[in-house]
Amino acid sequence: MFRSAPAKVVFVLLIILGFMQFTAKKTVEKQRQHSALVAEKVQQQYNERVQQYNVTKQNTSNNLNAEREIHHLLTRLERPLSTIRNSVIWYKRKHDKWPEDMTDLGLNSEKAADGKYIQSIKIDNGEIYAFLTEKYGAKKIVRLYDDPGGFTWKCDINLPLNKKTTIASSLCSEVSNISFNGRYIQ
Repeated sequence: MFRSAPAKVVFVLLIILGFMQFTAKKTVEKQRQHSALVAEKVQQQYNERVQQYNVTKQNTSNNLNAEREIHHLLTRLERPLSTIRNSVIWYKRKHDKWPEDMTDLGLNSEKAADGKYIQSIKIDNGEIYAFLTEKYGAKKIVRLYDDPGGFTWKCDINLPLNKKTTIASSLCSEVSNISFNGRYIQ
C-alpha cells in the first residue's frame, strides 16, 4: 500500500492529526454542554432568588398592612377604654374596692362596645376586657389592668405587636393567652 517510508509517516501523522481534531471537537462539545448546564443552573438559582424576594416582599407588605390595621384598631380603642379605665379608677377611689362588673359603673357591656371594633366589654375585679369583633380573629381580647403596687396600668393583647404600642395610656404587650374569669381564651 505505501511505497515509501515518508508516505507512512505522513499517513500516521494524518491519522494522529485526525484523532486530535476528533478529540478537540469532543472536548469543545463537552465544554459547551457543561457551560449550558452551568448557565441553566445559574438561571434556576436566579429565578429561585427572585421568587424568594417576591415572597419576602409580599410578606413584608402583608406584615405592614397587619401592623397598620392593629395600630388603627388600638387608636380606635383608646377613647372608650380610657373612659372605662377612668370610671374604674374613680369607682376604686370612691368605694375602696374594684368594681365587679360594668353594672357597678352604671354601664351596659354591649352598649359600651361600638360593634365595629369591640363586640363587648367586661370588667372582672377591676380588670377591663375588650372582646374584639370577629374581624380580628376568634377570641381576640385587649386586657387593661392596674399594676399592683404602682400607679400605672398595663395592657395585654393577643394580637401580634411588632412595635411598642400604648392604649389608654398603658404600654401594651403581646400575650398569647389572656385569662378571663379563670378561663384561658384563644
